[in-house]
Amino acid sequence: MGIANNMANRAEAAKGAMKKNFGRVTRNRSLQAEGAVDQAKGNTKQTGVKLKNTLLSPTRAITRAEVIGTVLGVALLLAGLIFGIPLVTTIGIILAVAGVVLLVMGSMGRPTFGRRQY
Repeated sequence: MGIANNMANRAEAAKGAMKKNFGRVTRNRSLQAEGAVDQAKGNTKQTGVKLKNTLLSPTRAITRAEVIGTVLGVALLLAGLIFGIPLVTTIGIILAVAGVVLLVMGSMGRPTFGRRQY
């Protein structure tokens, strides 16, 4: 995503905010709702771009906890599905989701478990 797309997303969100406020002032509910939708679309696109940039950042170091949790979770999930053991499948799903959550939280710079860095 280039700077032009970034600016277009911000402009869409700003246009939606202005449309929403103008609808509020004029008591036009349809214009207000349309502005809220435009603003939400622009903000959602911006969030997607930010998430993609942080996940694909070359300076982002993936930690052991993220990799081990995700890989172990997927392995247990597949083993549980292949051998038909529902408990192992459930544990695999939980570990895989926890690993992905740690990956996303760590990539966004959020402190995890009271630590700022690993």
